[in-house]
Amino acid sequence: MLKLNPYPEGAGFRFVPESLIWNRLGRDYQYLSLNKVVRTYYLPTGAALGNLSGRANSIRNAAGFLQADIETLNMDFPTWFLSAPMFFMKRAAQLSRYGLHSKLLGKSIGALNGRLARLLVLATFPLGLAVYVRDKLWFRYVYTKVKSKQLKETIA
Repeated sequence: MLKLNPYPEGAGFRFVPESLIWNRLGRDYQYLSLNKVVRTYYLPTGAALGNLSGRANSIRNAAGFLQADIETLNMDFPTWFLSAPMFFMKRAAQLSRYGLHSKLLGKSIGALNGRLARLLVLATFPLGLAVYVRDKLWFRYVYTKVKSKQLKETIA
């Protein structure tokens, strides 16, 4: 199944969230999820700032997250919007956020198939812009200071 749905490569991004592949599989197959811990990872103190699920990763790999949001709005919006409107509003706001981070907002809105999806992105743009500004401030005033302190401690 994963061979039929490979991770996109060479499209200008280094990381794509796993949800992109799982959503593709979920459109064609039913799968069962177990609510059981299979493996636990422990990170050293301070390492959480650079982990894969953190805000810094979202900023660095905005193009991959943008690709996932575009595909979700194109493929699932027409069918599932009435069932989960808040999910799609969040995806639309995230599309604005990641579009601003990757400087691909205009292209990403143009890549949406339906007018309603584009309208939803425009309606949630203020929220996406607010999260984008929050990311920029966090990266400038929190992340860089903590990372530079960790680097100094490592060198010393």
